[in-house]
Amino acid sequence: MNSEFAAWVGRVEEDTDVITPRQARGMAATLGGQPCGPGDFAPGDPLPPLWHWMGFAPIAPMDGLGPDGHPARGGFLPPVPLERRMWAGGRVRFVGDAPRLGEALHRRSEILKVADKTGAAGRMVFVTVGHTLSTPRWWSTARYRRC
Repeated sequence: MNSEFAAWVGRVEEDTDVITPRQARGMAATLGGQPCGPGDFAPGDPLPPLWHWMGFAPIAPMDGLGPDGHPARGGFLPPVPLERRMWAGGRVRFVGDAPRLGEALHRRSEILKVADKTGAAGRMVFVTVGHTLSTPRWWSTARYRRC
């Protein structure tokens, strides 16, 4: 672990969100091959696997955005001084019934590890974030690496 970012390990962020039928229609339209009209999704319908990713879109004021359009670094994620961010992989596990449209989802995210590496393209910093999403009937854990 790089001591420059050691203090970020263990940092936690929590939030609650609701995924609406309108968002589900948008996802269905994006993926194609399934109905996406106004009556095709209703509150209480179960979400297909991984559609919970529609929730928790970051919100930041214009002056709080970085040059890449994401919230500026140094909020929840460490202020890594590199130009690009990318998703470097992840694992997801589901337990229980699928979350339902209109149901509150709770997310707890924790920075688990920060690793500074050098590759063929130069310096890379990998930030591993663990997420737990839950409802009273369901939970999911996910671990993602970003660099």
